[in-house]
Amino acid sequence: MTSLVTGGNGFIGHQLVRALLERGEDVVVFDAQDRADLLDPLGERVTFVQGDLAELSDVCTVVEHHRPQTIFHLGALISLAAEMAPQRAFRVNLGGTFNLLEAAKLFDVETLVYASTVAVYGAGVESPVADDAPQFPASVYGASKVASERWAEQHHRLYGTNVRGIRLPTVTGPTRQAVGAGAFGTLIFKEAAFGRPYAIPVTPDTPVAIMYIPDAVRALISLSEISNDRLTRRFYNVAGIAPTVGDMVSAVRQVIPEAELSYRLDEKIQVIVESWPILSQTGAEHDWGWHDGFTLDELVRDFVETARRSCS
Repeated sequence: MTSLVTGGNGFIGHQLVRALLERGEDVVVFDAQDRADLLDPLGERVTFVQGDLAELSDVCTVVEHHRPQTIFHLGALISLAAEMAPQRAFRVNLGGTFNLLEAAKLFDVETLVYASTVAVYGAGVESPVADDAPQFPASVYGASKVASERWAEQHHRLYGTNVRGIRLPTVTGPTRQAVGAGAFGTLIFKEAAFGRPYAIPVTPDTPVAIMYIPDAVRALISLSEISNDRLTRRFYNVAGIAPTVGDMVSAVRQVIPEAELSYRLDEKIQVIVESWPILSQTGAEHDWGWHDGFTLDELVRDFVETARRSCS
């Protein structure tokens, strides 16, 4: 079986590639950037194709040549990059999704799994947010994801394209880059693991929805395997866990009592983080048996062990 992973150079993408290889699948990575160092340990087991999601010819070429049974679509212009270049974000995020849907139709791809985001919901929605809650995103990135979801649903209606997707909360893990307002959700664990001090930019009573990277990968693969007759919708929320920042600090100190974690409020980050809702995952639980994985304590222990092992 062959799977194509768009955005396979990225934080979630390269972990998904590893998991698919462990399952014995052939994996093709399609990414706009040169092959990332994170993929180097995988060697010849991964076929790497550099191309542009915004170019239909690039997308059709890779799908026609490799004939994947499943496409995992993670490639996108994200967050600040999308705000800085909205036209490019439109072409890559929405245009790229359209191109993949067309290629899936033309070359008989069995399943297309789309990675969406909590950013499709704007501020003011009541938590926990249901799958069908109104979507009024406050960012270019979120808007492009909403538009892609709606277009995917129409493609399914018109052509029967077997597309489905999940909306992820903030995903954390040792290899995540420390960029964006949600970076503190990784740095709390990572800086403590390496004995470095870290000043947290939000208040300790701030709730934060996070998901550990192995659970995000498991959710993508799990949804890819569910038969169509079990799905009552095309897109599902997956919630992760929702500790307060103070809970996160306490969990770190259970593992690293000497952790030098303090607070230095950044009001801009505080406002952004407070606008992120907590997701309800009742649809995913009912339709395809999704269940939470790592608890906060398990996340911290595994994160610290994995981060330290990778640098030993």
